[in-house]
Amino acid sequence: MKKAIYVPGAFNEGLYFDDNSLRLIACLNNPTSLISLSVHGEEIIYDKVMPTFWRAMTDNDFGNRFAYDSSVWFACSKFMYSLPNDTEIITNENNSKIIKITYHMPSINDEATVSISYSLVGNDTCEITFDYSGSKSKLPSIPLFGLRFPLNFKLKEYTYYGKGPFDTYIDCEDGAKMGKYTLKTSIADIDGINTNLDSYNVPSNPRVQDIGNKTCARYLEIKTPNNHTLRFEAIDEAFQFKVLGYDEFLLESLNRWNELPKDSRTYITIIGKQRGIGGDDSWGAPVYPQYGIDASKPFKFKFKIKYIK
Repeated sequence: MKKAIYVPGAFNEGLYFDDNSLRLIACLNNPTSLISLSVHGEEIIYDKVMPTFWRAMTDNDFGNRFAYDSSVWFACSKFMYSLPNDTEIITNENNSKIIKITYHMPSINDEATVSISYSLVGNDTCEITFDYSGSKSKLPSIPLFGLRFPLNFKLKEYTYYGKGPFDTYIDCEDGAKMGKYTLKTSIADIDGINTNLDSYNVPSNPRVQDIGNKTCARYLEIKTPNNHTLRFEAIDEAFQFKVLGYDEFLLESLNRWNELPKDSRTYITIIGKQRGIGGDDSWGAPVYPQYGIDASKPFKFKFKIKYIK
């Protein structure tokens, strides 16, 4: 078994395996976050890894006013903060270190918090826990619980095992089949839309909105420029995910797909739970209650990032 080593610091702190196969670095500036994950010296994740509650709003979200009624979660996702004393270094029963970062959200008067924990376990594996506290006060329904990873490169394709190959949501997935799929990254290139994309990754709506979501995923694999394979793997429950050339904030700010600037990196968002898409009888039909997310209830999910080869 490899040994995970913790390195403290005034501005950054890190965890790494003794053979340097997997290395994590967390920045202690506000907001504190994981800022780097590297494999054998190749930096794969670069920039702040942050929790998110938002997706680029869909036609249905606007039609049923969800985009307006729950807009506070856009602000929470964009402007949450974490100070150095919000970071804990925990030693578990196996004597390994866990970096736990708690985020506050002034947009909801700090009525709820979200904590992200990182630990190196087993061989070449990083285990991640997303923990939302819930709220005692009444808050609007939440779009999703997710963790966004900015990659250090532009990903051309990815492989996953889950429902597909087209986009799915929890209330719109019966026509999809479980299987292993290799797809090109959604809206991955310049000039609006790369015409070489798979047909199910081309936006069907003229207005910019959420795209690329996949449900019931057991794992997601990506290959780096140096030919390393990294796997995002479910623990206990399957996750949802999206792989995009842009984050949700940029997509939300635009109107038409041809307004997209040239992208230079890829964002992977791992989602523990997400609101459905709705619209079963019109573009304004809301989702059924069982497909919404109650902000008062706590929610936790786990997954791991594993270096394959």
